Amino acid sequence: MITSWQSKRCTLHCPVAGYALTRVQHRIVGAVGMVLISSGYVLLAYAPNIYVLCVATSLVGLGVGFSFMAMIWTATIYFEEKKATAVGLVTAGAGVGTFALPSFCRVLFDNFTYQETMIFIAGTVMQSLLLLMLIRPESYWKTSKQSSNNELVEGKYKSGNKLNVSTVSLSVIEDETGNQQNEFQNSNCQSYQNAKDFDESKNSSSKLKSSASLKFMLRLFFTNKMFLTYMLSSCLLIQGFASSFAVFPLYAEELGIAKYHVSTAFIVYGVIEIPSKILQGILANQKLVSALFQLGVSSIGAGCSILLAAVWAKKEAFYVSFLFLGFFFSAVMSLPPLVILERFDTKVASFGSGLILSGQCLATVLSFGITPIIRAKSGSWSAVLYYIVGTLLFAGIMNIITSKIFPVEVKLGRLCELGCPHTTTAAATAAATTAATAAATAAAATAAAATAAATAAAATAATTATAAATAAAATAAAPTTYTVLACLIH
Repeated sequence: MITSWQSKRCTLHCPVAGYALTRVQHRIVGAVGMVLISSGYVLLAYAPNIYVLCVATSLVGLGVGFSFMAMIWTATIYFEEKKATAVGLVTAGAGVGTFALPSFCRVLFDNFTYQETMIFIAGTVMQSLLLLMLIRPESYWKTSKQSSNNELVEGKYKSGNKLNVSTVSLSVIEDETGNQQNEFQNSNCQSYQNAKDFDESKNSSSKLKSSASLKFMLRLFFTNKMFLTYMLSSCLLIQGFASSFAVFPLYAEELGIAKYHVSTAFIVYGVIEIPSKILQGILANQKLVSALFQLGVSSIGAGCSILLAAVWAKKEAFYVSFLFLGFFFSAVMSLPPLVILERFDTKVASFGSGLILSGQCLATVLSFGITPIIRAKSGSWSAVLYYIVGTLLFAGIMNIITSKIFPVEVKLGRLCELGCPHTTTAAATAAATTAATAAATAAAATAAAATAAATAAAATAATTATAAATAAAATAAAPTTYTVLACLIH
């Protein structure tokens, strides 16, 4: 009971951690979490009674919640282009720790006393503070990036006259005022000024959003229909996720399956889950579909995997089911932060994620009260598995429908360019038109010097455009199976 309460503390206080992330640096929140975890383990080493034990486990759970939130959201702000992949790597690291820590603790308990083991774990956790200190504040790298961007714009401005001398000289002939070069310089100066104004407006917007109050963020999330729907579906999803691992051993015992088969199936799950988290992040980073749609598909896949074990009811079913669950359940950890980031600003998204996790905590407690009732009424753990399947399927369908009602921008055009004939043909036509326009412009410019050269350039450009259109049509005639299916889904 005490250890289960510790796991609930991890997510129950996530709104506090999420709110702290909107106010201070991520490494400060992570450092506070590490100190709380270490303090909890030291207290566990010398707990004289059950009351101190409860306080110690609460400190550990609170610290895990703070450090986990800090690590996840550090990855989301420090990586812009590969954000989803970074989140997948972070969650995979958490999976590696969960997979390796029990064996490590077993070695410690075999060679040291209980108090010495707890102190050793506390010291190991404190070493993580050194890694946290290597994470520079967000303001540092944003300022550096802005400075490099300004230098790049200034470099383009300084070299603008040299790069465009030929264009200016061609246009000066037709200019009545003879001031074309000055107008060119003014336009570049105006562009440079617009770039600086854009950076300043972004900084002002960021400062405004960073000063958002708690009341504002609560109103922002709890008046958003998409967020409320997603919170409900995530609560259903976590019920199936948490209950399945508690029910499977009892279901195996009911079927007479040996315990070592169940433990081996869990090992298979852990081995598959770790790389699957990275794969989920890579898939989400491609933005072929929204993260919410991807989470919905994973929920349905997990439900079907558990349904397989409930219907098949053999030891082989456990291995096959856990093999697929390792992939589909990996989305439970790697995709929720991306769902929030797709629809909310990064300055407040961590608080929204904390609200989701606290709701999932309450849903987990509720599920552990519902499953014994279903078992008592039905007399079989298979009925509980069917209930879990229902929650996962319903959560997945809700997420898919929500992703269609509240869509976000995805790279559907990229898929269709690879596999959809009509889109590919349109792309080829657009490419041919662009090539023809460029050829016409080049021909007109060259005509002022030599008509024969312009004619040759136009003929060459037309030949190139025709070849490009022919190649694009050939590509459209042989679409791949994967891209056709993706287009049909959309």
